[in-house]
Amino acid sequence: MGQLATGDVTGAVLSARQALGHAVDALLESRGVYGSQLPKWRARRLAEARLPDLPFERYRALETMASFDQARPEAWVEEVVVLCRALSLRAEI
Repeated sequence: MGQLATGDVTGAVLSARQALGHAVDALLESRGVYGSQLPKWRARRLAEARLPDLPFERYRALETMASFDQARPEAWVEEVVVLCRALSLRAEI
C-alpha cells in the first residue's frame, strides 16, 4: 500500500502479485499441502486442496489478473492486499 501512496503503481501491482503467491503458499502449507519451492504447481495444489478459505475460482481470477482494470489498478492491488491479510490470519503457524 505504501507503493500506491507514493505513486508507484507498477511496483504496487508487482508486489501484490508476489504477496498473493506467498499468502497462498503459506495457507496451503499450513493445511499440509507442501511444495512452495515450486510455485508453478501452486494452482494445481490449491485446486486439489479445495480449501474453503480460498475457492480456486477466486484465486485464478486474481492470479490471472482477470479483474485488473488498467484505468484503476489500485482497485486490484487493494483487493489482493485485503485477501492476503485475511489469508494470513487463517494460516496456522
